[in-house]
Amino acid sequence: AALGLQSLPQLAGVTVLNAPGNALCELDMRSLAGCTKSLRTLNLSQNRLASLPDAIASLGGMTELLVGHNRLTGLPASLARLRLTTLHAGGNQLAAVPAVVLDIATLEWLHVGGNGSGEVAATISRLDRLQSLLLSDNAIGSLDVLLPPSLIELDVSHNRISMLPPSFVLPNGAPCWGTKLERLPPAEGSKSLLGLLRGSGRKEGG
Repeated sequence: AALGLQSLPQLAGVTVLNAPGNALCELDMRSLAGCTKSLRTLNLSQNRLASLPDAIASLGGMTELLVGHNRLTGLPASLARLRLTTLHAGGNQLAAVPAVVLDIATLEWLHVGGNGSGEVAATISRLDRLQSLLLSDNAIGSLDVLLPPSLIELDVSHNRISMLPPSFVLPNGAPCWGTKLERLPPAEGSKSLLGLLRGSGRKEGG
């Protein structure tokens, strides 16, 4: 909860740590030394974090990392050693989806919207467990990528997409947020999809 914290207290045996809306400028891993095996969810959204330490990988049991709406310009490569299923890094200053994200094979839910990112990495399809991909409010101009076959939700609303390649498809009839339609009829072509992407999309909070 928001308490105006500038640093975390020493903690031990915690499974869920919610500390959004505080004044944390750095994550001192010494505060979490007693939680390396127990912590499952770490929520540091809406703080003032400019970076995350490499030592965050010591939280070996963590599956959910929420660091949205901070001041992050990158993510540590050590995140690839964690078995994260949920990563919220939206509302930061990530010029592109960090390469390490594509190495977290266990990801099921990824939010990197609101960063000003200009492209979607062609290797996004490597995330073969990914179900929700939230890329809204960026500067993406093209979707010429192969999406993970596991995907069931895609949000690319409020970007700069002006055209779609003929080969672009949504796996599994996934909903693509951005207009009144939530799912594409199977027979519809790229013109209808383009209207879908240009609309005013659903917003993810937090």
